[in-house]
Amino acid sequence: MELCPVGVVHSPFKEKFGTPRQPGLLPHIKSTIIFSKEIRLEALNQLEGFDYIWLIFHFHQMTSSKEVPQTVRPPRLGGNKRVGVFASRAPNRPNNLGLSVVKRGEFFQKSGLVHLDIWGADVVDQTPIFDIKPYIPSYDSIPHAAEGWTQKAQEKAYPIEISEDLALKVAPEELEEIKEILAKDPRPRYKKDDADKIYGLFFGRYNIRFQFVGHQIVIIDIDLVNGTV
Repeated sequence: MELCPVGVVHSPFKEKFGTPRQPGLLPHIKSTIIFSKEIRLEALNQLEGFDYIWLIFHFHQMTSSKEVPQTVRPPRLGGNKRVGVFASRAPNRPNNLGLSVVKRGEFFQKSGLVHLDIWGADVVDQTPIFDIKPYIPSYDSIPHAAEGWTQKAQEKAYPIEISEDLALKVAPEELEEIKEILAKDPRPRYKKDDADKIYGLFFGRYNIRFQFVGHQIVIIDIDLVNGTV
């Protein structure tokens, strides 16, 4: 079976580190799907009636392996416990396919290609999209379904500290996005004992350096990727 992407996501997340672990964790972050030239606006006809959509995509940064993974170490379990690959949403999968629900934004045509804005995506830049389907609450939402091992592994938000001078280097709306990303703690769950380590994270046009001090995150510096702010 051969799959051909229908488009590619342009996301502010340039690498796996810092990308949300699940969709909807950062609902204010916008990405854009740019469709291939074969897709016309009529393919999105009536999509405006749906607030959310499903994305079927490729974890394209995962290296291919001849051995099918049987178990994985989910980050939400601290990276120390294994579960079956089909009991997880880890990117290391038999076919490296991803499934996420995101908020639909506007769709339009630009430079001869169809664009679709989306909000709250958990994908890195240049992720190939294989398909899009509407999210239908009456079918897709099961409020009382059991959550398995994920129920005891809830996300925690950390307070963010940044100096006034450093905050002025970033547009206010971008600074709020950066704070929102860092508050979710992008570190691997099994690497949380190195209190003195300085981390670097690429987001959009910025290279952000930060450190954990006590029970908060301190932003140390923010630079443009291709120069100084």
